[in-house]
This record gives sequence, structure tokens and C-alpha cells, in this order.
Amino acid sequence: MGISEEEWKRLQKALDWPGPDQEITQLYQSTSPVHSTFSIVGLKESYKVGEKISVTITARDHNKNLKRYGGDFFQAKLFNSKLKASVYGEVVDHCNGTYSVAILLPWEATIEATLNGQDPIKPGSVK
Repeated sequence: MGISEEEWKRLQKALDWPGPDQEITQLYQSTSPVHSTFSIVGLKESYKVGEKISVTITARDHNKNLKRYGGDFFQAKLFNSKLKASVYGEVVDHCNGTYSVAILLPWEATIEATLNGQDPIKPGSVK
């Protein structure tokens, strides 16, 4: 194939994705956007345009249990209704039910996080 065994192992490791800690057979075991939360890390009174905002998303199932694996498709965006503009942040899956988001603040904005494009998840406790 033209790649070394070491490179092949590195690629396999990079593509490895942890599965659920239990078989998901019921809807209530799936991730719930209603019970999942996000918090702004190091929340300040105000931010300046050009600053980066860090957000942590914590996934929970429909029984409010913390998720112990990753794989959810979260999106996080800042938006400004007056400008009719928005920008998405980069979501990093930590494969343990938590996700980090980094968003550059291009203008005054409101932050929102969604799961699979559904209704926004609610803010949680601030760290």
C-alpha cells in the first residue's frame, strides 16, 4: 500500500472511536439536548472583539445520567441578531461525554450550542 506498518498503526489509532459503555437499545439512553449543558470556561464580565471564548459541553442522557463516551454531533455558534451574522466554533470530542469548544469573538454576540441541529441546549454551571 505504500505506507509503513508504524504509519498504519498510527492511522488506525487516530480513527479509533470508543463505543458506548452499554448497548443503546432505548431512546432514553441516547444523548438528550434537554439535559445536556454547556458552560463558559473562565467567564468574565465582558469580552473584547477578537478574544477567544472557551466552552465546555457536558452530555447527558434522557435520564440525566452523564455520558461516558463521545460521538455526538454538537455544534456551537455565536450569533448577532442585529447583524444577522453567526460564526461556528471548533468542537473537540474528548470521547468521555465532554466536549470543548473554542470560538473567536468577531462582534458582540450570543452563544448557542445544539445537538444534531435540534433545539439549543441550556447553559449549565459556569466553571
